[in-house]
Amino acid sequence: MTDIGELVAVSNIADDKEKCPFCPGKNLDDCKAKKSEPVNKVVSKPSQLNCTRLKPKGDFSYTTAKHHLISAKQCYAKLRRCVRMGSMAGYDINDPPNGIALPTVANNLRYTIGGAVKKKYGKLSPDEKKQVSFAVMRTEKAQWHVGHHAVTVELCENWADEEEDTPWRRGHQVSYDNEVVAQLLKILSTYNTPAPCDDTKPDKFKSDMDNLSAKIKNKLNKFGVGKPAESSPYFVSRLAYDFAVEGSEEDEEKSW
Repeated sequence: MTDIGELVAVSNIADDKEKCPFCPGKNLDDCKAKKSEPVNKVVSKPSQLNCTRLKPKGDFSYTTAKHHLISAKQCYAKLRRCVRMGSMAGYDINDPPNGIALPTVANNLRYTIGGAVKKKYGKLSPDEKKQVSFAVMRTEKAQWHVGHHAVTVELCENWADEEEDTPWRRGHQVSYDNEVVAQLLKILSTYNTPAPCDDTKPDKFKSDMDNLSAKIKNKLNKFGVGKPAESSPYFVSRLAYDFAVEGSEEDEEKSW
């Protein structure tokens, strides 16, 4: 099986800046849909996502992570052709359709739990971090966003299905970022036809990207309706995945 990194490399090698990113093999100067010169630069602007600030509740403090559903740097920026298409289509990775508010920590927050008294989150033991994050995920009903989300977890395609008793124990490795990149590559593959450029292609690209953001957001929102496992494969942290696994195990035990 081809690795995601290899597919990204192939995609970038195939992207010729003199060619139109929408119509492979066609010169950019001949593109009818071209409104401006495509660019490769990507800037992450979380504030532009316009995420509503969370109001902490429960036993522990937390703040708001303005999360890019399609990561600006770890995913979008890795595919030069995708970025060039976005710039031609007027798509902005930082616009509100690509954002969601998730609970996270801040440097000024302190926690008292177990043997810890008013300690920063980073100074807590792994078990204490787990207790804090699990408590927040239960009260906020959303994934705990801390650290990077390139963490690799194990699951299978029907991980959240009831057909399997404990399917996460027989899974394959996947990460949030790799899954998003795979979805972006699928979008790019739909623009590999030799048909000439037209005005509908940039518009369709923008809707394709917004639809992907909506799909990922829907998955993340599954976390808050009592079925965290159905966020699979989009887990923004290892602790969010652990919460989904342990929650599923608890549900299984209750069913007996």
